[in-house]
Amino acid sequence: MHSQYDEFDNAALTMIAHSPTAWDHVHFKDVLVKVSNVEVYYKAISFYLAEHPDLLVDMLKVRITKTSPPTRLVHASLHLLLAKACDTQPSGSKW
Repeated sequence: MHSQYDEFDNAALTMIAHSPTAWDHVHFKDVLVKVSNVEVYYKAISFYLAEHPDLLVDMLKVRITKTSPPTRLVHASLHLLLAKACDTQPSGSKW
């Protein structure tokens, strides 16, 4: 409903909050392209890491608005991926 009224930030956040019933990967990517708040994009990265890590790379390919510097996105994405990798390592294991 939010996407029908050009409220793309709210649409993305609603899909994340109600993912079992409101989230669809293709539709979410279409909405994400139109999001104006960069923080929503970062929340989307965290959401994909937690809920759909197999689709994360495809989601990251989405071209976002000009207001978000690509280097910041890459840095944030790598930071989140490394944090996730560290969390999934068994205790005492070495890289």
